Amino acid sequence: MTTSEATTLLHKRLKLMAEVQCWAIWDVDTHDNIDPSTLPISQALAEAINQWSDWFDSIYKLDQPNFQIDISFSSKQEEDQFYDEGWRLLSRLKNEMPSVEWWYRDHRLDAIRQDRPSG
Repeated sequence: MTTSEATTLLHKRLKLMAEVQCWAIWDVDTHDNIDPSTLPISQALAEAINQWSDWFDSIYKLDQPNFQIDISFSSKQEEDQFYDEGWRLLSRLKNEMPSVEWWYRDHRLDAIRQDRPSG
């Protein structure tokens, strides 16, 4: 990534959202899928995001006809753990790239959010 690309990226609106067989970072405006390792974040955070994304891929039954609409968490507890980990990753992203407007897609909620709802 060039300095110019990094500078442009820092003023973007980005979204953390797991999607089957995709990276978990998306440009809110262009819908481009972004490899976390290309972001100006720590390698540890990029790896954590990719592991979280791999977790999401692992719950899909890709050989089933409706795999794209049937998120098959083994339990409500696993679903909560997955999306709660997403909130932790979002917090880390906000800390490492504070000038980016960050959003998160937690499928338990009705819309993408910037902050975790209280309660």
